[in-house]
Amino acid sequence: MNDSSRAAARAFQRAATDTKNDDGVDPRHVARRQQHHRRKTNTHSLQYGKAAGRAVESALFGLSDDPAIQSLTVIDAKLEGAVLTVNLLAPPLTWPELAALEASVQMLAPSLRAALAAELQRKRTPHVRLRLVPALADE
Repeated sequence: MNDSSRAAARAFQRAATDTKNDDGVDPRHVARRQQHHRRKTNTHSLQYGKAAGRAVESALFGLSDDPAIQSLTVIDAKLEGAVLTVNLLAPPLTWPELAALEASVQMLAPSLRAALAAELQRKRTPHVRLRLVPALADE
């Protein structure tokens, strides 16, 4: 199939699935069904995010002997499509120390993804995006 026939097939499919006022389908029923589907998907994503956060926290503790990496705690983990975004709370450090910690955490990302795949049974393991959030220093 070439690109023009694929585009035509997609346009036909969109036109066939669009609901109109006169086609006998109640638009409120369609909206309710779409809202239920979104809510169910969001629940599964939240559940997977919590389990992945626990798995990442335990994997961080087991993968490195560095006390700075072991002191990282997971703030939250969100699954957005095929990307798992994990926000980690870092201890209060200077900017050069934080940059070095960021680099060492990014080096562990493939190992964290492998630990996620081993602990959580899922058909496809998402790509892991790690973000460090520096803690505020007590002054």
